[in-house]
Parts: sequence; structure tokens; C-alpha cells
Amino acid sequence: MSADILLEKNRDDAHTDIIDVRFLLRVWLRWSWVLVILALLGVAKGVMDVKNLAPVYVAKMTVLPDSGGGVGGGQVGGVLGNLGLQIGSNAPTTFDRMKVVMRSLQLAEVLQKKYGMMQIMFAGSWDADRQQWKRPTGDDFERQQRISAFFGQPLWQEPSLESLARAVGGSVVFRKDKDTPFWEVSVSGGDRAAALRLLTIAYSEADELLRGQDRVESQQRRRYLESQLVGLTNVDVRQALVGLMSSEQRRAMMLESSLPYAARILEPPFVSEYPEGRKIRILIALPAIILVLAGLLVITAVALFRRE
Repeated sequence: MSADILLEKNRDDAHTDIIDVRFLLRVWLRWSWVLVILALLGVAKGVMDVKNLAPVYVAKMTVLPDSGGGVGGGQVGGVLGNLGLQIGSNAPTTFDRMKVVMRSLQLAEVLQKKYGMMQIMFAGSWDADRQQWKRPTGDDFERQQRISAFFGQPLWQEPSLESLARAVGGSVVFRKDKDTPFWEVSVSGGDRAAALRLLTIAYSEADELLRGQDRVESQQRRRYLESQLVGLTNVDVRQALVGLMSSEQRRAMMLESSLPYAARILEPPFVSEYPEGRKIRILIALPAIILVLAGLLVITAVALFRRE
């Protein structure tokens, strides 16, 4: 008899562990007016967010990178490899280096020295009258600082070259065009003139920085090759070194050119008069979806708790 009672109790417990979908549907239908109100509130919130969005303008340019990663081939390439220089398809192109230099401290130092770029990029923290950085104020800022301190995150500091390097590297975006060798370089911002100026200055200075680095390296290689040619009698090695010297001379001529160095500019920097398009439907619908899902979770949890 006791075994039968225990079996019946286990069956009752098993039934209580199963969620009745029909029960949930009845609950959701009963409280559907709440979900409708939440959806309308979400749509209203989305409309207000879209209305208050500041326009974003995109300054961009189109370039064609140099596909070559090195000079020399065959016997010349072999000797060049022995000298510790990268050649072939695995070597990074000048445009690859451009993408790295764009977020470097070297470029940040040049931009700060020539244009005072920190005072431009972080204008909100710069006191022009006192010529010094000012700490932001306000309840929101102090609250964020307390949250950062609680989680061990860095607190506010005066902008530095590292801050500038991160800001410039994060602002200049490189995007490859699909199925073509062309690249689009762009900067987005709420100020058309500022976005265009940053793109033009950052790209030209990074290009010139790469040119200067390669000019120095080319001079060093030419001096090394000239020293090796002095008194050299081995015909094969001498021929290979003469080929290397010719390659370096051609490269030196290119480095002294006034043309863009890292890539050929097909479309110079420009900024459209029209702001960037937004996905308005998604921006409006997203708050409504979040509120409805949150409402469903709360209604379901309350209904199941009461059923217990």
C-alpha cells in the first residue's frame, strides 16, 4: 500500500515539473494589453532616440595599394634574403604598414607637434584660456568614475600621445571593396570639416612617415652594398650585388618622388553634404522588442510562481 502511495506521489511531482504551454498562452493572452503598452512605449522611445540622433558625416577616399611587398627576384632575391630583408608575397606591403602606422605613437607625435591634434581631438577637456587640461565635472561623470574605481578600471587622466594614437587609429577606418583591389579610407564625425581635415592630415602624414623610414633604410642598404662591392672579385656575387644596387637606386628615385607613396589615390578625400543614412526601422523597433521580451519574462515568472 505504501509503495502505491509513493508511486502516485512521484507521478504528481513529475506533472508539476512540466510547464503547461496552454496555461502560459492563456496567461500571455490575459496580460496582452500590458505587452501592447510596453511595445508602444518602446516605439515612442525609439522615435525619440532617432529624433535626437546627431547627424554623422563620412569623409572618405579611395586608394589602390601597391601589390608588391619587396624588390628583386631569382639570384638577386636570394642575396637580398641573405641580407635579412623580406621579399616575396609573404612580405608586408607598404599599405599594410600604413594601417599599422595609423595607430602608432610615432604618427601621434608628428600630429601633435605639427597640428596640436590632442587639443583638437579632446577639445572638450581642453581649457583654451588657461592652456591646460581640465577634469570633466558633473554627476554622470563622477558616477562613472566611481563605477570604474569599483571594478578596478582606469580613471580619468589627461590626454597623452597614447590617447591620441588610440583616437586617431580608431577614427580612421580601412575597408576593402568587395571583389576589387581598391580600399576605402574613411573618418566619421558630426563635423564635416573636422572629419575631412583629420582624414587628409592623418593619411598624408602617415604616408610621409613611411616614406621617411624607407628612405633611411634605403640609404643604409646602398652604403652596405657599396662597401661590399669594394675589392670584390667573385663575378657571380658581384653581379648579384650590382643588381641589388640597381634595385635600390630605382627605389630611391621612387622615394624622392612627390607622388603618394603607400598607395595610388584614385579619389582624393571628400565629404558628402548629406549625413550618413541610419537604419531607422531597427533603431525604432529595438526598444519595443526589448520591452516586450522583458514583459513576457516578468509575466511568465509571476504566473509560474503563483501556480506553485
